[in-house]
Amino acid sequence: MKAQQRVARRWDDARETRQALHPCYAFQPGNDVREYAAELAVRYFREQSAMLAKKPLAKPAFKCGPQENALAFRLFVDEFFDGVDRTPACP
Repeated sequence: MKAQQRVARRWDDARETRQALHPCYAFQPGNDVREYAAELAVRYFREQSAMLAKKPLAKPAFKCGPQENALAFRLFVDEFFDGVDRTPACP
């Protein structure tokens, strides 16, 4: 496995949607707020879908990461989903 692939796998949590030939991260320099918002939408969809299907989350909820994640997620959910978040509270 190439070094670039190992790094990409390590940072897969930061970006789950990949472009065809190379990884693209929502949080890399040069990406604007739309890329970050799209990533939040994907995480929201996956986490809420798992909760509705009564399945465990594949990985810890996005909001349970760094403080910045919690704030961004709360603002996103409040603005676009009327505050509805079915994921359990963070430990």
